Amino acid sequence: MPAAAFPLEIVDRSNRMIIGVDPHKSSHTATALDPATNTPIASLRVDATLAGYRQLHAVLRDLVPGGAELAITAKSASRLLRRVRPASASERTRKELAQDLVRELRTVDASLADIEKRMAAALDDHGSQLREVDGVGAITAV
Repeated sequence: MPAAAFPLEIVDRSNRMIIGVDPHKSSHTATALDPATNTPIASLRVDATLAGYRQLHAVLRDLVPGGAELAITAKSASRLLRRVRPASASERTRKELAQDLVRELRTVDASLADIEKRMAAALDDHGSQLREVDGVGAITAV
C-alpha cells in the first residue's frame, strides 16, 4: 500500500474522527466514523496475504536445487539469488524475475515500516496510552 494511501497528517484538531480496525485472518478492515453521529464515513479493506512472498517462493523453487524455505524474506531470497548461476536463458529470466520481486517486496516492506512510524508519531501527538497494553502496537492502536 503506498504511503499516500494512508495519510496521518492532522489538519484540524477540533475535527476528530473515530477509526476502528477489524483484523481477520484473510483481511483487515479499517472504518472511519463520524463521532457526532457514529456513522461510517469511509472504509478500507486490505487483504492479509503473502502472495508476493509465495510468487517469489515459486520462482526460487525452480532456480535453487532443493527449493527454498517457505518462510522466506526479501533478505534471505536475495542471499539465495546471489548464489544462483543460471545455465540457460530461461533460468536467467527466472532469476531476473525473482530479483524484480525482491525489489518490489523491499519497497512494500519499507512503505509499511514508514506507515507504522507515522502511526506511532500520530499516537504520540495525541498522548495515547494504548500501546502500553500488552499486544497492542502502533498499527492496532491507530
